[in-house]
Amino acid sequence: MKKDELLKACVESISTMGWKDFNFAHVAEEAKIPVSKLYDVFESRSAIPQAVIRKIDHDMLLELDGEIFEESSTRDILFEIIMTRLEVATPYKRFIEVLWKEWPADMFSALMAATQGVGSMGWILDRAGLNTSGLGGVMRLQGLTILYLLTVKTWLEDDSEDMEKTMSFLDQGLGRVERIAKAMNL
Repeated sequence: MKKDELLKACVESISTMGWKDFNFAHVAEEAKIPVSKLYDVFESRSAIPQAVIRKIDHDMLLELDGEIFEESSTRDILFEIIMTRLEVATPYKRFIEVLWKEWPADMFSALMAATQGVGSMGWILDRAGLNTSGLGGVMRLQGLTILYLLTVKTWLEDDSEDMEKTMSFLDQGLGRVERIAKAMNL
C-alpha cells in the first residue's frame, strides 16, 4: 500500500472508531498488511493528524495555484483562501470532528498537531501576501489561528451544502480582525 492509501485507512479507522480507540494493529489487520508498514510511514499516532494537515495545506495551495489577487482586499483574499482550505478539508470533516471532540482528553496529540496548524496559518498568511516575521507577524499568526479555529467549530456544525453559516461567521470574524489590525497598525 502507498502512503496515501495508508493515511486514508488510518483516517477512516479514526473516523469510525474514534481517536481514543484507534490503534495501528486494527488498521494493519483490516488492510491485511504488517504493522511494520504503518510504522514506516507513521512514527506515532500523532503523525496521522499532522499528515492530514499537510495534505490539506498542499491541496489548498494546489487549488490556489495561478490565482492572482491583484484587485482584492486583504480581507477578501483571506476569505477566499480559508474557504478554499475548508473545501479541500471536507473529505476529512468526520475525522476532524472526532479529533475536535476527543482531543481535550489527549493534550499531547493536540499540541503535536498545533505546531503543524500554526504552520498552516503561516502558509495562509504568506499566500495572502502578509508578513509573518517579527512581533506583527506573530500577532497575525495568533489572530488568524484563533479565527480559524472558531471558524472550524462553526464549519463542523454547518450542515448546509453551500456552507452559508461558515461563510457568514468567517466574514464577520475577518471584519473584526481587520478593525483590530487597523487599530494596532498591523
